[in-house]
Amino acid sequence: MLIRLSIRDIVLIERLDIEFAGGLAVLTGETGAGKSILLDAFALALGARGDAGLVRHGAEQGQVTAAFELDEGHPARTILTENGIATEDPLLLRRAQLADGRTRAFVNDQPVSVQVLKSLGASKQFIVMTIEKEAALISAMGVLLGFGVAVAGKFVLEANTRLMIDLQPKWLLIAALIGVLGGMVGAMYPALRAANLDPVEAISYD
Repeated sequence: MLIRLSIRDIVLIERLDIEFAGGLAVLTGETGAGKSILLDAFALALGARGDAGLVRHGAEQGQVTAAFELDEGHPARTILTENGIATEDPLLLRRAQLADGRTRAFVNDQPVSVQVLKSLGASKQFIVMTIEKEAALISAMGVLLGFGVAVAGKFVLEANTRLMIDLQPKWLLIAALIGVLGGMVGAMYPALRAANLDPVEAISYD
């Protein structure tokens, strides 16, 4: 989970530090308020293509640091081990964009290639797992809502008609499984689609 984003001398931003708590984070603002600058900066930290135009006018370089909290089984830990990088909490991805167009990448203050940074920032496994988990959660919530509607409908019909409706538990369980599995299968295409995007596209993929 992203817990902090620090930006220095990127486009119009001289200095900005954003702390993220658990749960949903939403960026809002009028057109031209700078939302796209934040996304471009974040993408740079994830390994997206650098551009000298990102450096704030008058500065020699811009820099973005993204800090993440990782679960014990997170795929990024395997990538760190494979590349001989010390595993620290939080994980720090840092990218420096020089005014001459060159970039430098660091993971936990250790110099790395951009490819290593990109593999940590937008691994296919992580993106697919994230979208599938969200799909399962949303599907489960939909199933619970469906249960509530079914039970309420049963009582309303029985109270106003002579119908006797039997909601057998086994059929409710089957409906729940179908709902959750259907949601996960339906999410597989967008999950795989997002996993094949560059970092800047992946973080904004809907």
